[in-house]
Amino acid sequence: MNNQLNLDILTKTFDDLPVGVGIFQVPDLKDIKSIRYVFMNKDLLYEMRKTREEVFGRKIIEVAPEAYEHEGGV
Repeated sequence: MNNQLNLDILTKTFDDLPVGVGIFQVPDLKDIKSIRYVFMNKDLLYEMRKTREEVFGRKIIEVAPEAYEHEGGV
């Protein structure tokens, strides 16, 4: 199987789950504002009222700044 096919299968598998699933990139454990969205399934995107284009590859602080409104962060 090629990489694109594997990615398509993985995406469909996560999208079909009945719960929200998110995958994040954490480049700096000491900087919670550096966390980026890598993947969100359909259920979680629906709950967030966002599209993949609005979320994927972007930092949480850019998409959902309200996540950082309290001192503990996310």
